[in-house]
Amino acid sequence: MLVRFWGVRGSIPVPGPDTVEFGGNTSCIEVRTGKGLFVLDAGTGIRGLGMSLLSQPGPLKLHLFITHTHWDHINGFPFFVPIYAPGNSIDVYGPRNLHSETGIKDVLTLQMDYSYFPVRTSELSATIEYHDLDEGTFEAEDARVTTKFLNHPVYMLGYRIESGGKTVVYTGDFEPYHNVFTKEEESRIFEVVEHANRRAVELARDADVLIADAQYTLEEYEKKRGWGHSAVEHSVDLAVRARAKNLVLFHHEPTRKDADLRALEERVKRDVAERNLPITVCAAREGMTIEV
Repeated sequence: MLVRFWGVRGSIPVPGPDTVEFGGNTSCIEVRTGKGLFVLDAGTGIRGLGMSLLSQPGPLKLHLFITHTHWDHINGFPFFVPIYAPGNSIDVYGPRNLHSETGIKDVLTLQMDYSYFPVRTSELSATIEYHDLDEGTFEAEDARVTTKFLNHPVYMLGYRIESGGKTVVYTGDFEPYHNVFTKEEESRIFEVVEHANRRAVELARDADVLIADAQYTLEEYEKKRGWGHSAVEHSVDLAVRARAKNLVLFHHEPTRKDADLRALEERVKRDVAERNLPITVCAAREGMTIEV
């Protein structure tokens, strides 16, 4: 399997001289298996991926997995060139909204309403199939895909892709569950919270590559608890508990400059080494590739 990062930022794209090293585009990851092309999220990074696919001969077949429908994970879709090419076949997947009949097709169609964009989804030339997903496992090309709902302020699916004996896991935007009850009630609720957090551990179990939300430091997180994102310390803990081999810190805070991210990456690597933790860790950069 081959993993390539096209967008690694969270919340909003931040192009400019201070984000050249790590990149300023929002979430988009390309995963190649022996037979399949899989794309994780459609943030602004998907535009660059689409341009790169223009050189690929013949009709294109790909699977696009949307973790959730916040803007920074879908706003590159209208600029993804393959959706305009006749003969291309694209399967788009997203989380089923359990409280309404609105699905992934409805959200992407609304985003391309004529009030916001000059081309509507009904005018796209590629063959596009939309799939609303619950938790479960299914086959796509030569891969086994597992989905699991994780904690975020909107329905959000984490994805596990297994192919050829290798596993890549992507949490999407994810915050560990925490106890909001009083100290007297804590013992009664602790088991429930721990059970909920084990869901992410199960999804990431023995992953060769775990790509995890790590937008904040622990100090920052204490002021933004409930916003739906993890601290880097949470991601390290998840990787260790899941016995993941390689951790990639993802969804970088948009205000963090290259120098800040470099320092944060070095601090996390130093902490992992000092604690003798059985993982390798790095911060995602646009253009970075990982062979699994």
